[in-house]
Amino acid sequence: MRYLILILLIALLNCSQKQASAVNPELLINKFWIHSLTIDSNSIVPMYNQLIWKFDSTFLDEYDFLSSSSEYSLKEDTLTVFKNNEDQKNSLPKQIYFKAKIQKLTPDSLQLLYLSDDSLSDHFSFKRNQLITFFHEQLNYDSSLVINRITFSTRECIWGTCPVLKLELLSVKRLLFEGIENTRQFKGIFQGRVADSIYSKIENHLKLANIATMDTLLPGIIDGQRFELILHFNNNQYKKITGTIDHFCLGCDDVQDIAGYRRLQSAVYLLDRLYLDVPLKKLEELK
Repeated sequence: MRYLILILLIALLNCSQKQASAVNPELLINKFWIHSLTIDSNSIVPMYNQLIWKFDSTFLDEYDFLSSSSEYSLKEDTLTVFKNNEDQKNSLPKQIYFKAKIQKLTPDSLQLLYLSDDSLSDHFSFKRNQLITFFHEQLNYDSSLVINRITFSTRECIWGTCPVLKLELLSVKRLLFEGIENTRQFKGIFQGRVADSIYSKIENHLKLANIATMDTLLPGIIDGQRFELILHFNNNQYKKITGTIDHFCLGCDDVQDIAGYRRLQSAVYLLDRLYLDVPLKKLEELK
């Protein structure tokens, strides 16, 4: 009888420990988590000095200069982020590029113990068993922004074969597209309808970017491909922004600026490849 009681006590203790180690995902998702990075001043690769993450129930949005979105899993206190390479989408098992144990999670802070092997850490400057601390910060979101029309165009790049295009996207999600150069089979004038999910992504990126207060000329790299974005919004307001598609927040050190510019960059990436994501029908002329 004593042995049975002892076994039950051990089982209850193990159960309580597991429950204590489990992380409440409600504290993690739908928040912006900011980590200040240590930057190598001798690096020739431009880097931002904050890492900004946001989790939803399935994906982690990472606002580096690529503004990527990756699938993740949270099992008890272990956070695993998977590579979002399109080539790996259907591979089994999924490839991991970030793994950490959640040491502490409060409404305002997230402390991780980095577990990834050195072979997986090329994306980060973190070392195995390093403690990484993120802090929750409320970022601006312009819920009053109502987009009426978006005009977007790109120019030739100095090196390579960048797509040169013009497009107009209306609030009714109708797209008019002109492929000028390096746009695959889409050379000429086309029209199509943008899926609600894609349009919502563009819209949300622009709302978080706080377009109304953003500079009109963005810094970038000399040999980067130039773009021009014209936004008509709130019925009678107009904003034109020019810059390079890559690296147009060099020198930013304010969290709000970094998050805003990266969100704008995400919108630019979506607009730049919109002709590949929308079923298009060719027109003889733009009316």
